[in-house]
Parts: sequence; C-alpha cells; structure tokens
Amino acid sequence: MPKQLGDFQVFPKHIGTWSGYWIRMDANAQETERFEAEIIQKIVDNQWLQTNTYHYADGRIVTNSFVGKVISNDEIEIEAVDVPAWENFTTIAREHGDSIIIFN
Repeated sequence: MPKQLGDFQVFPKHIGTWSGYWIRMDANAQETERFEAEIIQKIVDNQWLQTNTYHYADGRIVTNSFVGKVISNDEIEIEAVDVPAWENFTTIAREHGDSIIIFN
C-alpha cells in the first residue's frame, strides 16, 4: 500500500497559499496573457487539492480546481475537477529527492 501523502518528502512543503503575477509568453517571447493568481494547495483525506484563481485586468475571474491521488510511494495522479477547458487533463507528479517535483 502506498504511503500517506502527508508522509511524502516534497508535496507537504507546498501546502499553503501562493499569490503573485503571471505573464505567459509564446515561443517568440511575446506576451500572450497577464494575470494575478492565487494558488491554494492542501492535503485532505490523503488527496492533493489545488485551487488556482486567476484575476484578469478586464475583471474576469477564472477558477480551476485539481485533485491528486496517491498512486505510488513518490507519485500522485492529478486531474482537473469541473473545469471544462481541462476536462481531459491528467498528469503524474513524481517527487525526486527532497526538493523536486517533476510533472509528466
């Protein structure tokens, strides 16, 4: 049986709220999008819960929610929850050492 998410080395270090500004760029280093974001990450009932809220200059607010389930002793599978634009999104996040998470 895989270990509890709270006993992982890296994911528990990311619990909390991050706020900041994002600027998305295209392959030619041209700005495509800019917004203020708040990312809330927590562990509840051995699941990774993440809510991303984006605030745009035109007043739009977009919220995306994700849930991650433990699939091994160093991996969680993350899926979007009720986000039509991300309806087929799934990724595997794996810890490496005590400070790195790689998403595939």
